[in-house]
Amino acid sequence: MKKILAFVGTNADFSYNRLLLRFMKKHFKQMADIELYEVSKLPPFSVDTPLAEQTEVWKLKQKVKAADGLVFSTPEYDHGIPAVLKSAVEWLSYHTTVLKQKPTMVVGVA
Repeated sequence: MKKILAFVGTNADFSYNRLLLRFMKKHFKQMADIELYEVSKLPPFSVDTPLAEQTEVWKLKQKVKAADGLVFSTPEYDHGIPAVLKSAVEWLSYHTTVLKQKPTMVVGVA
């Protein structure tokens, strides 16, 4: 069974995108083990963030490495993605290659 890491790309308390991922997790449970990840757990991206404050970033990178694929579920904010999701992608692409060759899908609810 494929292991999929699904990013809830908002820090809003209520999100249709979170509901979409929960539906996907339930609907595709026979085909994939989908784990939801709340990007709001991460500190804002900064090259100056002390290592002691990057524990959650390290944990996320390990989850990405272990996943067979990724799903980013994102709302559209003024023709872009939420800052909290952009920050998560920056953490996953700064001095690391965990996203390299990783199958990825982007979904959203409007």
